This record gives sequence, C-alpha cells and structure tokens, in this order.
Amino acid sequence: MQEITLENQPNQQFSISLGGAAYVISLRTLANGATLADIEIDNEPLVRGLLCRGNELLLPYPYQARGGNFLFTTADGRYPYYTDFGGSCRFYFISAEELANANATA
Repeated sequence: MQEITLENQPNQQFSISLGGAAYVISLRTLANGATLADIEIDNEPLVRGLLCRGNELLLPYPYQARGGNFLFTTADGRYPYYTDFGGSCRFYFISAEELANANATA
C-alpha cells in the first residue's frame, strides 16, 4: 500500500502514476460534507461522482485489475472529510498484485 498525500482543501485534482497506470483523481466536497471522487485511468473515465466511504475500496472490482484500487482510512469508519486529510483520514493506493495476494489469503 502506498499513501497518497492529500491537501486539506475541499476540492482538488491531481495526476499520479501508480501500478503502471496514469490516474487523474478529482475530489469534491459537497455542502453536506460528503466527498465525491472522479477517477480516470490512462485518459479513460472509470467513475464519476463516486461517494467516498471510509475503510472501503473506491473502485468497483472490474476496474482494479487495470492497476489497483484506492482506499480512504478513517477513524471509526467515518466518511472522509478534507479537514481530516493527513490526520485521522489517509488515502492509499493498493496495487493489483497486493489485492490479488490479499484475496488469495482471505
């Protein structure tokens, strides 16, 4: 697992190369505090307006085989919130190999 540093800002977009793929990730915070994500891989949209949840993989299963998946870890399973980024809320990339190994041992 590789931690990705996020800014303590409600809306942000960044590009990053991970697991042999180029990602563009956009995070938006709604007025109710929910965080939504748009994720592209190699210029192909994977998800738009995905509700981010704490301690759950972001991408649906078929997409993670292309490079990996993402995970917000939060205290007590709370929803990710930008003021907690880098503190009680962390953002990780998990490679396809790591996911396969985890599934094989589960």
